[in-house]
Amino acid sequence: MMTYIMGDKSLPQMVFVHGYGGSGLLMYKIFRPLSEHFHTIFVDLIGMGSSSRPPFPAENGEQADTYMMNAMEQWRISMGNLTNFFLVGHSYGGYVTGSYASLYP
Repeated sequence: MMTYIMGDKSLPQMVFVHGYGGSGLLMYKIFRPLSEHFHTIFVDLIGMGSSSRPPFPAENGEQADTYMMNAMEQWRISMGNLTNFFLVGHSYGGYVTGSYASLYP
């Protein structure tokens, strides 16, 4: 998943997930203000924004959720096993982050 990172690494980390059909870049107006207080990581969900669009094998809502949660977890691991971060989502990103946090507290 495409990732945009800003801010001082010594600040608390914040992972921000956009809404449905969006991109982390749509939040460009908040990049600078947030990066003054957080090490911000804006992620494009798989299949959206500048992220890849692999085949989507889900046939129902439960499979779609599992697919998205697995993609988020693989992204977190690929980011160096990212831990101790604030997880923020806008609109559909809020649904994704809430579901993800309930599976991976």
